Amino acid sequence: MFLIILLVVAVGILNFFYLLPPVINWDEGTHALWGFKEWMALRSGDFHLFWQLSRDQFSYPPLGSWLIALTNLPSEFSLNLARFSSTLGFIGGGILLWMVAKELNKSNKTNKTNWTSWIALFLFLSSPAILFYSVTVFKESWGMALTLLTLYLYFVSVRKRKLIYYLLTGLILTGLFFLKYNYAVLLGLVLGLEAIVEGLLIVLKPFNTNSKFEARNPKQIPNYNSQNSKFFKNLNLGHLILFRHSDFGFRIFFLRQLVLFLPLLLFAFWWILTPDNKLLQFLAIMRSDWNPVTVGMGNSWQYLTFFVQSLRVSYVFSDVLFLLLVVGYLLAVKDLWQKKIRILWLFFTINFVLGTLHAINLQDRYILTSVPALLLIVGYEFSHLAGPVGRLV
Repeated sequence: MFLIILLVVAVGILNFFYLLPPVINWDEGTHALWGFKEWMALRSGDFHLFWQLSRDQFSYPPLGSWLIALTNLPSEFSLNLARFSSTLGFIGGGILLWMVAKELNKSNKTNKTNWTSWIALFLFLSSPAILFYSVTVFKESWGMALTLLTLYLYFVSVRKRKLIYYLLTGLILTGLFFLKYNYAVLLGLVLGLEAIVEGLLIVLKPFNTNSKFEARNPKQIPNYNSQNSKFFKNLNLGHLILFRHSDFGFRIFFLRQLVLFLPLLLFAFWWILTPDNKLLQFLAIMRSDWNPVTVGMGNSWQYLTFFVQSLRVSYVFSDVLFLLLVVGYLLAVKDLWQKKIRILWLFFTINFVLGTLHAINLQDRYILTSVPALLLIVGYEFSHLAGPVGRLV
């Protein structure tokens, strides 16, 4: 693991000095300015001003400007150090990508190799778009890192089935919301859909005897297979909410989801509704109710295929690699029965579809936080294919 950290840090530092843009890009100025204001408040010790500035950043939540301010705190403020905060996000993202890939390997008992990690990391460290946004003052690098951290903790939660991991996952998901709403809402949507499916399977299918939280008393297990089962007679919304049926597995499942999503929901309500009700403004931000400068720059076909072309041109440096992305994505369909693969696949797919529906804003960065999920899927699928070869290495 130490060598992996060293590799990611080396690539991040070298890329920072090699690819640093000579001029400020569009949104960079806005993010850097807010970071500068927060830095001034911290340097002067005025924490009231620091928090007031944070509350003023409703359209662009303030965690990004906090990170910029903290990166600059040991010295005088500079744009290069502001950009270096994104490099730190890139480094964290690369390490977390490796860790998430390790979790995927643990879910595949027949594949003991590290090919998933290596393939995903190679695609990550060589991606032109990911490298570019690691040296600019945008939210994407840290959004990518916090997204991967959320996924890692969630996968660990699924494996270890301990509430503390679900709580940590929820707290990081809340931090992602504090960085940019879209990132957390999208990932929360995927985890929420997965929770609904899992809950229905627990309620409507035979009790999972492989569960760590198996009912301790056999009498507690309802006879799901009997048409005269009391469970089916009494199954209704009230039972699901009030736990009047005896499925201990469903109770612990509900508690896990509550611990996972409650921090985000509580924080979102507090942030949006206090001190003034900004719900309409929040909804407008989520819908992107404004016309970007890219309106009219392409025809309908170009808008429809923009993110496909973006993957081919911006996210990989070779058409061969793009073909590997497509093949790996399609191969993953056969593995959607696996929870972790399903979550990664849905996360990228939903982001890709929603981005395409809103493609009037032609910016390849709008799928950047979900592209690592695609890289992990591709790494997993080709690692599975290369398993016999990998065992010889």
